[in-house]
Amino acid sequence: MKIFPFIPLFTAQNMRNLQMQAGWMVLFGVLLALFPTQTAMFLTMAFGFFLLVNGIVTLFAGFRGSIAVGVVVLLIGGFFLFRPGFADVAAMVLLGGFLAGTGVLQFLAATRIKQAGVPVAEVVLSALFSFVLGILFVVAPFAGLQALMIVIGVLLAIFGIAELALFRQIAKGLAATQTADATTLKNVTPDSESR
Repeated sequence: MKIFPFIPLFTAQNMRNLQMQAGWMVLFGVLLALFPTQTAMFLTMAFGFFLLVNGIVTLFAGFRGSIAVGVVVLLIGGFFLFRPGFADVAAMVLLGGFLAGTGVLQFLAATRIKQAGVPVAEVVLSALFSFVLGILFVVAPFAGLQALMIVIGVLLAIFGIAELALFRQIAKGLAATQTADATTLKNVTPDSESR
């Protein structure tokens, strides 16, 4: 009897690869939590490099309309690559504005829902949280960026550790299944197959 017949990709080699991915996730999460500013700058610069390459490829593709897109992508990529701190702050201000606007819209939606007689405590709480977090990101974008990077880092590390534990359990299940299959095959005699 196979324990995992519906998941054919869980082989010994794939399990090692998945465990390595989870290990990298833990490492990246720890780095992000311990060095939030440096990691954010690195990620911003890497994204800027990606955008520069993408812009160049788009320019050389030469499709109609893609030249303007290529130039815009090149400019944004240069901004992210050569001004990562400013780009991070700008992104946090934009995120803060989005969150504050979402909070206002959620609150307006809650007033409409309340008129229909539906409980709205969760919606109002979510609206308040979004609005306050958005205002904090706009007022203190650098502190917000650091806090966001730390939270993401801790969550990545926790998720990576959970995946490592899961993959260890799956590997034990696979080993038990393979042992059980081998034992079953040994117990099958040629006489019992012909019946």
